[in-house]
Formats: sequence, C-alpha cells, structure tokens
Amino acid sequence: MENDKIKFFKKRLLEERESTLETIDLMDKNSGDRQEFSTELSLYDNHPADIGTEVFIQAQTNNLRGNEEVLLDKIDDALVKVESGEYGKCEDCNKYIDEERLDIIPFASKCIDCEKENSDNSIQGSQG
Repeated sequence: MENDKIKFFKKRLLEERESTLETIDLMDKNSGDRQEFSTELSLYDNHPADIGTEVFIQAQTNNLRGNEEVLLDKIDDALVKVESGEYGKCEDCNKYIDEERLDIIPFASKCIDCEKENSDNSIQGSQG
C-alpha cells in the first residue's frame, strides 16, 4: 500500500479512536448520574417497575460500553499494524484488504472473502 494511503488510514484510525474514547467517557459520566438512583438510602419509595427499568438501562449501558471497548481494541490493533507495516493485510489469508473496505471499516482485519467465510462458518456452527 502506498505511503500516502497509509498516512490517510492512520489519520482516520486516530480520529476514530478519539471519537470512541469520547463516547466511552460520555457513557461513564452518564453512568455516574444513574448510580445515584441505585445508591439512594432507601429504595422503598421506588416502584418495582422503576427499579426494573433502571436495572435494564444499566445492563444496556454496560453492553454498549463493552461494544465500544471492543471497537477501541480493534482500532488499537490496526494502529499497531500501521507501525509494523502489516496494515491492510488480511490476518487469515495474508492478502491485501480492498481499499474500499478499509474506507468503510479502517480497522478491518480480514478481507471480505475471509470475513464472509468466518461468518458462514459461525452461522453453520450455530445451526448444527
């Protein structure tokens, strides 16, 4: 891959990383507001449905935060590959990933064929 393209993708990855960190930080700040509800001295005056809703929202927030952390790991892995000269190569077949795919998913670690094969295998494995 050309040096200019690598610089372009590195910039995109760094922007994506910053955005993801901001999202995680925002989730953490909003989570703090929600914790006040669950740490009240008495939950006696709260309706059970309110408590159930709060538990659901907290679980949903935790799942979304987990998704952002996985995304951050993928971005960090891609940045390591940029520095080592391995960026843009499929981790399964070692062929170069199409630039169009990297334009859409700059942290993609597999070419579309290997990703599709993995996806098909996981679907077949869950059906059998």
